[in-house]
Amino acid sequence: MKNTTILALTAALMGVAGTLNATPIYGILDLDGVATFNNSATAVTTFNSVTVFDSTFVLGGATGPSVNGPWSLNSGALNNLVQLTSPGFTFNLTSSTVQSQVGFLANVTGTGTGILAGYQNTIFNYDFTSYGAPTDNTGKSFDFTLDLTSVPDGGTTVALLGGALTALGLIRRKLVA
Repeated sequence: MKNTTILALTAALMGVAGTLNATPIYGILDLDGVATFNNSATAVTTFNSVTVFDSTFVLGGATGPSVNGPWSLNSGALNNLVQLTSPGFTFNLTSSTVQSQVGFLANVTGTGTGILAGYQNTIFNYDFTSYGAPTDNTGKSFDFTLDLTSVPDGGTTVALLGGALTALGLIRRKLVA
């Protein structure tokens, strides 16, 4: 019975420790390109000529960017909005809010989840801005900035670490006794 308890506590501790090893994605990814809006200026139908303007991305660079449309400016969840060939990054949109808009010129902010193999899925903020002539729906230059600074997890990691250390103390006490 004693060995079973120790084995169960050790397995639980290893499970908790495994959760603590995940590293969040971090950095800034700034994409530029050309957006084409629908006639009512409520959605971007296509994104073209997408390039990486600036990147302090976690792996030191970003290549092969694509922004996938159509995208409603006030949309809810939308998978695969932004993708990078290297390092294999995907951005899934969670929410969008139009902050300001004059014709086809828009500033949209929101949140999304970044996914990258070997890293924990990370929630972060984004900012999309289109600029050019406000009356023409084609050929709007855009700036899409993803702020990949991890949103704090509210202390969950510290609580898990405290639980793991407490379990280790209990195991040690049982083994010494």
